[in-house]
Amino acid sequence: MAVDKNIVITEIRRLASQNGKAPGKELFERETGIQSSEWYPKLWLRWSDAVKEAGLKPNKFNERTADEYVLEQYCKFVSELGHVPVTGEIRNRASSDSSFPAHNVFQRYGGKEKLVETAVAFCKDK
Repeated sequence: MAVDKNIVITEIRRLASQNGKAPGKELFERETGIQSSEWYPKLWLRWSDAVKEAGLKPNKFNERTADEYVLEQYCKFVSELGHVPVTGEIRNRASSDSSFPAHNVFQRYGGKEKLVETAVAFCKDK
């Protein structure tokens, strides 16, 4: 079911005034309960279009974290734990340590087995 365009725009502006910047789509959905299926594709084709129509500047994507840093952090974590971490351990570390890469960053290596292979090769080179 489509939601009224003015409600979405009003909510975008409200969240932006609370947070000091335009909300991302996930934050918007979490805070308002309005899902993207209620406005996409009838009202906007992209979230950034909705943000622009609300008179705000869309947020930039996060820059890619360098592989060397990601692998270094992963290897240090493995060393601290004494075993290869499960996803939950990676998530917990990322949420408690802002310098540690987010859990989804590790997905770029193509799964746990490939990540471990890449990390081993990285350690051998260092």
